[in-house]
This record gives sequence, C-alpha cells and structure tokens, in this order.
Amino acid sequence: MNTPLEPPTSPSPPRKLPAIGLAISLAIALVLGGCGGDGAAEAGKKAPEAGLPELLANGLGDHLGKAVVSETKEADGVTTLTLDPSSGPLCLRGDPFRFSMRDGSSDELLVFLQGGGACWSAFCLAVNKAPAGVPLLESLDPARPENPYKDHDVVYLPYCDGSMFSGDRDHDDDGDGEDDRFHRGLANLSAALDGAKARYPTPSRITLAGSSGGAYGTFAALPLLRHLYPDVPIDVVEDSGAGLGKPGEPAFLAKLLDEFGASRLIPESCAACQGADSLLPFRAWQFEHLQNFRVASLAGLRDGILADVFLQVPGADFEAMLRDRTGALAAAYPDRYRRFFRAGRFHTALLGTPAAILGDDLSAVELPKGAIGQLAGIVLANLRSTAPSGQTVAGWLMAMRAAPDSALGKQWTDVVPAPGGADGKGYVVPGPSSIGPPGRKAALRLPKDYDGVDPLPVVVLLGGYDYFAKDAEEWFALGPLCDSLGFALLMPDGVVDSAGSPTWNATDTCCDYDGVGTDDVAYLTALLDELALQVHIDPRRVVLFGHSAGGFMAYRMACDRSERIAAVVSVAGSGFKDAWLCKATAPVSVLQIHGTKDDVMPFGGDDEAPGALEITARWGARDGCAKDSWATEDDLLDLLDDNKPEDASVSAFSGCAPGIDVRLWTLQGADHYPEPKPLFRSTSLGWALAHPRPAWPIPGVDP
Repeated sequence: MNTPLEPPTSPSPPRKLPAIGLAISLAIALVLGGCGGDGAAEAGKKAPEAGLPELLANGLGDHLGKAVVSETKEADGVTTLTLDPSSGPLCLRGDPFRFSMRDGSSDELLVFLQGGGACWSAFCLAVNKAPAGVPLLESLDPARPENPYKDHDVVYLPYCDGSMFSGDRDHDDDGDGEDDRFHRGLANLSAALDGAKARYPTPSRITLAGSSGGAYGTFAALPLLRHLYPDVPIDVVEDSGAGLGKPGEPAFLAKLLDEFGASRLIPESCAACQGADSLLPFRAWQFEHLQNFRVASLAGLRDGILADVFLQVPGADFEAMLRDRTGALAAAYPDRYRRFFRAGRFHTALLGTPAAILGDDLSAVELPKGAIGQLAGIVLANLRSTAPSGQTVAGWLMAMRAAPDSALGKQWTDVVPAPGGADGKGYVVPGPSSIGPPGRKAALRLPKDYDGVDPLPVVVLLGGYDYFAKDAEEWFALGPLCDSLGFALLMPDGVVDSAGSPTWNATDTCCDYDGVGTDDVAYLTALLDELALQVHIDPRRVVLFGHSAGGFMAYRMACDRSERIAAVVSVAGSGFKDAWLCKATAPVSVLQIHGTKDDVMPFGGDDEAPGALEITARWGARDGCAKDSWATEDDLLDLLDDNKPEDASVSAFSGCAPGIDVRLWTLQGADHYPEPKPLFRSTSLGWALAHPRPAWPIPGVDP
C-alpha cells in the first residue's frame, strides 16, 4: 500500500524541515505516491471551503502526491528537486521540470510562479526548459532592502510548459503519431506545492506571487494552496497577468483553455465564467467561494508584451478592457482586490530584468517570426517604480502586509491613473528628474508630453573637462529639442578632481589627471540600466553627445559597450592613443565635429590622441566601411554663430555596415569652444537619432 504525502503529525510540527530531511522525506513521499486519495486529503482537519469540492471533483487535485523526485541538489542554500518525467511533471518539449526552495529567517512563505510566455497551435513564444536555483530577481533577492519578501521562505517555480501552470494535455502538432507539445503545467504546479507543504508545513502567511504567465497561473494555484493550507492567510500578487483575453472575443480564451486541457478547472457553478473573454469572473467566483485571501494586481495600462505580442490588440483596447474588468472586481470586493496600475507599456514589476523571464539559455526560448523586434522594446517596471502620488510598488506591497488599521496599512489603496485624453494616450507620465547612485546623480529631462507609450530615444550629454552637465547643457542647449525631437536627455557629471573640475576617466591619456581610476564605463552603463527600468526607452537609439573630454568618454563607451550604443557625436573629442585598446565588437555610427583652429585637442592630433581625420578613419575601419571611399560632399553647412556663412564641410565614408554612417564635420576656423547655432544642434542630433543600432544579435536566433 503506498503512503500519501502528509504533513508531520507531531503535536508541535516544525515550521520547516531541515534541508537533508526534506530531500529524503520528500523523495520518499513522492516516489511512493498516493493511494485512495489525492495525496493531500489529510492536509488539514478543517472542512473544505465551499468552492473546493467542485474544483477537486473537476480534477484540480489530480496530480497532488503523484510526482517522483529523480534528483536533489543543494547549492548556496538552495534545494533544487528535479522530477521524473514519467511521473507527470514535464516541460513543453519533454525536458524535466524542476523547482527550488530556499529557507528564510521568518515564518512566512513566498510561492513564486515565474513567467515565460505561452504556447498554443497558432502562436508559440515560450521558455521550454526549467533552470535550477532561485534567481536573484528583485522580489527574490534577500539582500535588496526594498524587497517586501526578503526574509521569507521561498518556493520558486520556473515556467517551462507554455500553459500558465494550468495545462493538462499533450499534442501531436506534426502529425507523426508522437506527442511533441506537452502542457503539464498543473502537474508541475502540484509537485512544487507538494514540496512546499512538506518543507514548510505551518507558515503564518503565504504570498502567492506570479509574473506574466505566472500571474495567470495564480488562478489555478490559489485554490490548490487553499486546499493544502486551509487556515493560512494568502496574499496573491498578480504581476502583469490580471487574466485578460482578447476583448469581446470569448472564443479566444476558450480555445486556449481547451488546448491547455484547463477548461475543466473552470467551475460550472460560475455562470459568469461561461463565455467570458477573461478569467476575471473566475476570480470573482473565488472571492465568493474561498476565504481568507486577498489579491494585489500590478499592471501597465498598455502592457506592451501582453497587448502587442500575445493578445495582438491595440493598446487602447487593452487598457479599456483592463480598466473595465478589474474595475468591476475592485468595486465588488474593495477590501480584497486592489490595483497598482501605471500609465504606459510597462510589463512586470517584480522581476527587474528581461533576463529574469528568458534566463541565460537562449536556446530554451521559442520565438515566432518577427518577435525579436517586439521583445527588444520591452520595458519593465520594478519595486522602485512610482505612482503619481509618489508611492512605490515596494511600499504598496509592504502596505498590503501591514495591519489594515495602521498608518502603513491604510496606504494599501487602489492606485489607478485617471483616463487619458481624447486620443487615448494623453497621459503625462511623471518620470524621475534624476537617476543614479547617491552622491553621483545624473539629471534627466523628458519630453513635456511623455506618455509612457512610445519608446524614447536617449541622448547622453557628456561635458568636457571643467564642465558640469548643467554648464554643457547651457552651452549646447539640447534640452528644448527633447520636446521637438522626442528624446530623453540624460546629463551625468564627471568625478570632480583635486582642482575642483569634473572630468572623465576616458582613455589612456584622457583625462584622469589625479590617477583615481574611476570606472566611468561602469557608471554610465549602470545609468542606462536604471533609466531602462524607469522610462520606456528605445534601446536601439542610445546616443552619446560629448564635448572635449566628454567626446573622449563617448568614444570610450562606444569601444567598451558598442552593443549598447547607436551613435556618437563627438565635438572636439578623440579616442585612445593606441588604437588596439578600443575593443568595439558591434558597429557604431560616428559623427566627429572638429574646428581647424582647435589648440586644446588639435584637429591634426598630437602626441596624446589621434586627430579628427584619424579617429574618423579608425571608426570607418571598425564599421566595415569601404576602403578609399572617404569623400567630401559639395554642400557646406552654416553651423556656427560667427556671422560667417557656410563654415562647415562634410566628409563621409560609404559602404559601411548596414544602417551605419561615419562622417566628419570640419569647422573652418573654429577653436575648441565653437558657438553653435540652433541648426548645429538639430542637425547633429537629427542625424544621430536617424541611425538606430542594428537589431540585437541573439545567438541562434535570426535578427
């Protein structure tokens, strides 16, 4: 007779089992499986809640107690269990499913359902393998101060079967008589929750969090958790997965549920669920039939991944549906369902990086044709993202966990921006005025009508030696162009040296005069990373505009981070004295602007840096431009405020890498500090913004 998986029966069960004990007890329990029940029928003596019998009769608990552990690994305080595919759990293309657990310092439990796309017969964009371990994404990082769950025990479920943790059906898509698409989400979910119950039998509270596809998975995971933990309060955090289908097209959702084999999980007693175009009626049914849980819904009003990629509906239609369906639920259950929505195309707030969804193994990601371009524009919110009131995602989630009548608890309210203008995108998104680490903030200016919908190009203004960003901006006056050309202007300062002047540690000869060794490449890279989390930027249009030492720094970034930079505009700057020190691996468009009378960084170069012609030629060679194609154009430009017409000649290479341009503006008679006309600014930035970086090269995937 097999023995079902049961919680400890001692009068005072331990809060969690030791790691070694867990591996042995869970392996034995799962290998033995269940007999005469669902493997969790003894989970508690409390009578089942009103809705559970119907769900269990429909098959919700069919996979509890059935999985078999084939391998257990311990690494860095994390236990990872790999399950035998023959016992049920499986990834989309037949790889084994695994899940991981990590002990915390509190008696609260976080069950995290990862995202990773969805797959059905007409469309498949999904992760199809389950990596080991617990990734240190924002809401799983125990060292991140703002993480509301940093001290929790953690059960982490990677997502690898394309059916949002609810699937229970296999498919033979190529008609060869053998199944090749395995939707085993319910088996995977059940096995991991069995493991959670065995290792953490008596938590004081459970947070069930899911991002993207994992958020959709909370609709099945919540009743399973309620079954296994009858008396434990549960907080559900659905992160960019409120349960929407296509607005007004119930057949779309019905088709998905049928392909996944999840239709049976929708109770017949839920009349509103039948023929619905979203899962929100099922959530309402849960509020009526299950007790002691609340839901926090995080979303971007025009989520670019859900609306554009998966549902393929206009952002305005997605927003209207999101507001309508969730608004009705919030009105019906105001104390149990609350929302934190932000204007824009933001997707997820608990992860912090796209790598948290896709992982490091890009061969495990299935992508339909054309998806690369859409994914390249993904913009994520994070725990520090703010509402117009100034409340952060982290603060809002902490308020959810606080006592309702406390000062903090009263801050867990519905946070939803007012509708936009008549054109449907009339929001002004309150972006940050500065970003960066304490002590070295960089000023940030966004277009006045920035709505968070369309991705913004980025222009990074790098001042010369002795020029703070505000000085460089006053001189070049790029700020007003933010509104007319529509870009984000980032204005960092160099580190102040012993002479009191800001400077950059750019090249082998410029301009770390004190020998401090500041890693300005790392600093600027971190700024770009942070900006991408705060603002919807276009990662293919990042432009560096630098003067003098700032021009040196712009070239240094292009050398070290060429895969991140679209174009460089260097005014009186230069690069490494030794050309081999530049390690650029991707083509970068270059516009060198240089005065012929420059006595600081001579036009013809000096012993410390190459001149204008040489630095331009170096980039022509790196960018694959045709040899001997250098030519000066017939037309001259009037760029300087010196009352002299047509003071700039234009020379350029031809035959460069696709989309790449390398050219030189020679300012006749100008010194190191030219006085630019408005045409200088608009023409140079217009050129740079017209040269986006080629599509991200992803190994094994065509751009």
